[in-house]
Amino acid sequence: MIRNIFIGLSLVALLTACTDDYTDWSAPQAVPQPTQVSFADGSVASVDVIKFADIAEGQELVKVCTITAPTASADDFVPQYTLSLGGQTFNLSADGNINFPSLKEYVEATFGKAPVERSLDATVSMWLSNGITTIKTATSAVFPIKVIPAAPFIDSGYWLVGDMCAWDKDGAKPFNHLGSGNVYDAPEFQIVVTTTADNQYWKIIPQGNYDGDFWAGGDTGVLGTAVDGDTSMEGTLTTQNPQAGKIEKAGIYRITINMMEYKYKIEKLEFAPYIYFIGATDGWSNAEQKLATLSFDGVYTGYIYCADPNNWGNEFKFQRVAGSWDNEINFDTFSGGVSGDFAQGGGSNIKANAGEGIYYITADLASGTLKGVRINNMNLVGDFNGWNPGDDAQQMTWDAENYCYVINNAGVNSKGWKFTANNSWDINLGGDISNLTANGDNLTVEGKTIKLYPTRKTSDKIYCTVE
Repeated sequence: MIRNIFIGLSLVALLTACTDDYTDWSAPQAVPQPTQVSFADGSVASVDVIKFADIAEGQELVKVCTITAPTASADDFVPQYTLSLGGQTFNLSADGNINFPSLKEYVEATFGKAPVERSLDATVSMWLSNGITTIKTATSAVFPIKVIPAAPFIDSGYWLVGDMCAWDKDGAKPFNHLGSGNVYDAPEFQIVVTTTADNQYWKIIPQGNYDGDFWAGGDTGVLGTAVDGDTSMEGTLTTQNPQAGKIEKAGIYRITINMMEYKYKIEKLEFAPYIYFIGATDGWSNAEQKLATLSFDGVYTGYIYCADPNNWGNEFKFQRVAGSWDNEINFDTFSGGVSGDFAQGGGSNIKANAGEGIYYITADLASGTLKGVRINNMNLVGDFNGWNPGDDAQQMTWDAENYCYVINNAGVNSKGWKFTANNSWDINLGGDISNLTANGDNLTVEGKTIKLYPTRKTSDKIYCTVE
């Protein structure tokens, strides 16, 4: 029988009713929290700021508070404690310790990994148990647990300097941030660079240096390798007397840095001339349309007809070899982001958001980005219409059966003309009618019926016919 469980037991119902009903835990109260709070006739006291960097590797427990237990008396009942943070409950020892990995996981999930002091609203509950029955007897007032996650310095951006670009601010090339938001939650940065000669040296400049003292050292300064001329394709970055790394052979390289770990990785890129579109348009069976990397730098461009004749969803992927699913190119391939009129479809598919039609696509396999722009109209523009890219009288019609744009009343002449899309010069084609290229030279062939074949389905080239 339980006797005299608590002095002030009349508070139990009120305290118990609100134990797990707190909200907005990631936004601590604006008023300063007390260092000691009531716990029936006992108390709970805060501890100093818990610095994760001071926690020893492998340490399982961390002290989060000091408990002065309330008065309790019960035959065969043993007091137990729990800690509540943000609606989550943690086992708490009588001396105020909880499991550190669990606390770390909670803090990083709630606030991220940035090494900034955070104040967490917490309560302690006391329970009495005889191994069969467990009874909550009290809950403390709210008190603060203050923590600082452990993480190295990560700047908002990074710049490459070296023989392949330049050794000053004017020639530095920016790394792309992989992911979005806080750099402590997405600490990877990436750049693709072409080296045109052997034995090219490099270093990395953080954003703070780029904006201020370019070659400043220290813990937040210039990054490099420990050994000058290090040719390792992956390794550790250092700010302590940083030396220049070296890329031995000319080529196209992707450099990825993980600033949570201060690691770098260099990959030589080799690209096939084409990647092949496969999706709902052709019933996921014919990879005939394709994109090309004209400079073999991994940036594949071209026009693709996206449709959904079977109502499966206007979705697609790419294949590296037509007909083979080995090492397919899907939504997950583009770690740098998918933008424009494309988004994630079902699973790892890519979805054409703007519906059926022709899309101009830039698939950058080097930097891992994909962009799709729907072609709402394709026009002829030239000397004959004052180079007006929005001339509706020269708008072409899409022939879905033959995968071509057609116009029968073209006004082109030998003084020069081109193809433009979406009433703008942003996307245009010119050059040779048998091998049209983006931003190519003006065409001079005369004719009235013009057919443009943009998808590389019947040829490795984008081409047109003029009659």
